[in-house]
Amino acid sequence: MWDWEVLEDILGECLQLQDHVFCNLLKILTLIWPLLKYLLLLLLKKNLSGLC
Repeated sequence: MWDWEVLEDILGECLQLQDHVFCNLLKILTLIWPLLKYLLLLLLKKNLSGLC
């Protein structure tokens, strides 16, 4: 699980380095993270119900 304070610190530094590739990826990740988490939970539930 992400430590949001650390992530915000990193993003704060990244805003100063606009063109840094890693920072752009991090920004994208923070935007899609809730969606990814939801999809992962969905997959896990599907797999678990399939096993039981």
